[in-house]
Amino acid sequence: MADIETPAPFKVAKINPQMVSKGKKGQSLFRTDILGTTVQVVTEGGETNLHAHAGSDATWLVIAGQASFYGEGDQLVAKLDKNDMLMIPRGTPYWFESSSKEPLVDRKSVV
Repeated sequence: MADIETPAPFKVAKINPQMVSKGKKGQSLFRTDILGTTVQVVTEGGETNLHAHAGSDATWLVIAGQASFYGEGDQLVAKLDKNDMLMIPRGTPYWFESSSKEPLVDRKSVV
């Protein structure tokens, strides 16, 4: 990132996820009244309970590794590799897990 001062109201963040040997670690990048953006590292598991976000749409972008997303009845709805992205409409039940030997690094935005 260039050494310039970013004027308000713009915001810049550097994605520098903390790698973990086990589990999951997240870092909030931005939060406003209508948008939240997080980067996380997942070595095993993920968000393995079926859930939905009633008031917000969400996007997931895989930066490294692989993520498998499931819907109701554990139906596989997407397997994302590096640079793949998924949009989940508000109210849609889902869960996900890291599905490769390489740790999953992803960016989630909720609107």
